[in-house]
Amino acid sequence: MITITKERLLTIKQWRETYGPSSNVVLPAEEAEELARIALAALEVEPVAVNDDMAYAFHHALSDSSLGADEVEEIKAGLRAAFANVTIQPEPVVPDDGREKFEALVRFHAGDKDHETLLLRANEGMNYQDPNVDLAWIFWKSSREHI
Repeated sequence: MITITKERLLTIKQWRETYGPSSNVVLPAEEAEELARIALAALEVEPVAVNDDMAYAFHHALSDSSLGADEVEEIKAGLRAAFANVTIQPEPVVPDDGREKFEALVRFHAGDKDHETLLLRANEGMNYQDPNVDLAWIFWKSSREHI
């Protein structure tokens, strides 16, 4: 997966000025795919949904007085206007390309004959009663290196 920086986007944006409006330019397929993914995600955004709880929270942040039903609706209308241009981005889709590596790591450590020595070495001399805690700690430390 490729990361497109702001500088790269600004460069692409300036191509029209540089090469002219009728020129064709070449964009690497990975960048084109990432730009398409970003554009499609932007098309799927949803407006922020305003509910009664938000209206009550907004009111109580400003005042300790009680609210009537009409006031709740007025506050909700105001919140809708305030959030009119705010959207919720969908969760990014991240490819699960580390799953095979993780499973190989689990198989490697679970099948190790020098299990206790390995656990003590990996945990800097600490040993837990439950070996699964030790393995979980090893996996956690190993996975952090790849994040």
